[in-house]
Amino acid sequence: MPEWDKKLKDVNVSVVADGLYTSLLHSNFFSDLGTAQNTIQIPPLAILDYGRYSFVIDVAARRAIARDATGELTIASPVASMMKKFIETAQNVTIKGVGFNYTYELISQAPAAEFVVSRYFREDVLPALGGEVVGAGLKLVTKQEDHLVQISIEPVWGNPLALTILINYHHDSPGMGTWPSIVDRFGQFVADVPQLIERVANAETT
Repeated sequence: MPEWDKKLKDVNVSVVADGLYTSLLHSNFFSDLGTAQNTIQIPPLAILDYGRYSFVIDVAARRAIARDATGELTIASPVASMMKKFIETAQNVTIKGVGFNYTYELISQAPAAEFVVSRYFREDVLPALGGEVVGAGLKLVTKQEDHLVQISIEPVWGNPLALTILINYHHDSPGMGTWPSIVDRFGQFVADVPQLIERVANAETT
């Protein structure tokens, strides 16, 4: 079993919504973070850049994203509070889905494809599909009580020793009046993610 060097690359909270618009954003919208270092307003796109944190509204994609690029997994991250404020402030916006996303890069001393194949695929089937496997990945979706957990394992092209792992907790069309607090749910997932990454990286059954 390979030893993995695990690095958190990105954490974000995203919503898919109808009726998004960009005009409500301004450089001091998230006052707890101070004034944005850069502000872009090119409807239908708006970006507030705080350096390590950012907020994007992409009307054409029906998506708003609060991103944490610090590389730290902590409940102290402001991204959940940023999304909470946006949802509470936006008028006539209909939330269709909320996602909590945690992206890691895993690097080993052994070929990553060999690990994925040996742990997750039937090796006797692969020869019929072509030649030597130099990259391998998969996507798993499981159903929890009120959300889906999506695990994506992808090869990193140009680096045969690396994998990208995305853990996505997706809530479809949540009723925001009765749905658990975005901040509370973010904290729950921050606590869960490290154990889930370990299970994925080691293909553990317990």
